[in-house]
Amino acid sequence: MRKTAEVVIIGGGVAGISALFNLVKCGINNVALIEMKTIGSGTTSYSAAYVCVQEPDLFVTKMSQHSFPEFLEFQDMFGILLGKFDKGSISLDVTENSASMLKRAEKQNAIGVKTKILPPDEIARIAPFLNNSDLGPGLLCEAGGSIDPHVLMREYVKYSISKGAFVYENLLATGLDIENGKVRGVVTNQGVISTNHVINAAGIYASRVASWAGIALPLRNALRHTITTEPTSNISNSMPMIEILNPLEIYIEGKDNRADFTLGDDPTENFEHVADVDFILSKYGDGIGYRLPGIADLQVTSVISGIRSISIDSLPIIGPIDCLVGYYNDCGWGGNGVSLSPIGGKIIAEFITGSDNLPLDKGLFLLERFK
Repeated sequence: MRKTAEVVIIGGGVAGISALFNLVKCGINNVALIEMKTIGSGTTSYSAAYVCVQEPDLFVTKMSQHSFPEFLEFQDMFGILLGKFDKGSISLDVTENSASMLKRAEKQNAIGVKTKILPPDEIARIAPFLNNSDLGPGLLCEAGGSIDPHVLMREYVKYSISKGAFVYENLLATGLDIENGKVRGVVTNQGVISTNHVINAAGIYASRVASWAGIALPLRNALRHTITTEPTSNISNSMPMIEILNPLEIYIEGKDNRADFTLGDDPTENFEHVADVDFILSKYGDGIGYRLPGIADLQVTSVISGIRSISIDSLPIIGPIDCLVGYYNDCGWGGNGVSLSPIGGKIIAEFITGSDNLPLDKGLFLLERFK
């Protein structure tokens, strides 16, 4: 293990790995990333990895708009296949929210995110398994799909190491070395790495890392479940990813003619990604049966549960803080860690290098916004 580094990143999920990659691209090669288990073994490995350009929040849509082309460029840069990016997504909401959905389509088109309004009969054709009797018009964005986050991280890591960065697995951070209000190093179970810059990209452990410096992060951890069914003729592999916002938030995608749907936002103090099928059925069974009658009775072939770390305003917390020089947050990504990882890595790299090339107000990500 190196004893010094210009930047130390705590956390080997997609946020930390993207930060590593973008710092190296900026010319900061003496970067050390430490992961207590193995790269991508935390929340990232339980992600549905949907990449949507349109989002319910227009600011997040703008972030997605800048992030999405990076995936395509990344494929060309490394000559790899990350996923299928032309499936697109459909966003749906209950009828009483139709006016706001139409306004959202107008705003998305205004910023260059091409959005088509789908009537109920077209939605029924695309998703015959869906009960859309109480749903309004759908918003179709043709850009989007799903990716393999492990391929993405593998190439990020390979490139970063080739340029001189260091990645340490099975290395546990246990504290911060702080002197006179400045970061001086990261304490690990194998010694101290001296540094003047540390990035907290610890995902669901971010609040724990921040507490080492007496920092309270307004984050909560929540459990989300992904259920996969047996194959069915009701599911097309070319079907866009479908986002249903209310009254039960559900995301559903077709994979190998199977329904792959994600739901749930259940607070948890547990750090183990353990699926509880009985809990899922008791809490969400009726809602699944009502909204997805065409697939609700299919045999379930797998259930996984991932934990998301979410800020109280649902935007990530990125950047420096007032009270500790050299400390940077890169956390609270919620369910957008994978899909926004390219722009996330660029944002944190700009904070550290002092550059300002992104067409986004980076001040909106700072912890100080909650004051």
